[in-house]
Amino acid sequence: MSGGPDFEDAQALVRLAEDVVWRAGEGALLADGVARATRVFGPMTGRFALYCKGIEMPVFDPRGNQGLALAFAVHPLGPRYDAVEHDIDFDPE
Repeated sequence: MSGGPDFEDAQALVRLAEDVVWRAGEGALLADGVARATRVFGPMTGRFALYCKGIEMPVFDPRGNQGLALAFAVHPLGPRYDAVEHDIDFDPE
């Protein structure tokens, strides 16, 4: 992989996203997730890939919710936001 598109090159980012979706070109490896890509590129790339137990981190940032952070860390399947109550104000009724 070439290292990815420059920040200013929006068209290159669109092409990379299309490659990921269609599993073509440089995006083919990323289509399986960053955890698998780090196995191919080596351990140093793991510093930039956010995953735990082989699963990519969800979009929810647990730094403001310690219970969510703990659940991400100890859940047997990895950082699953749907396996624990993650909204402090949640009220099912």
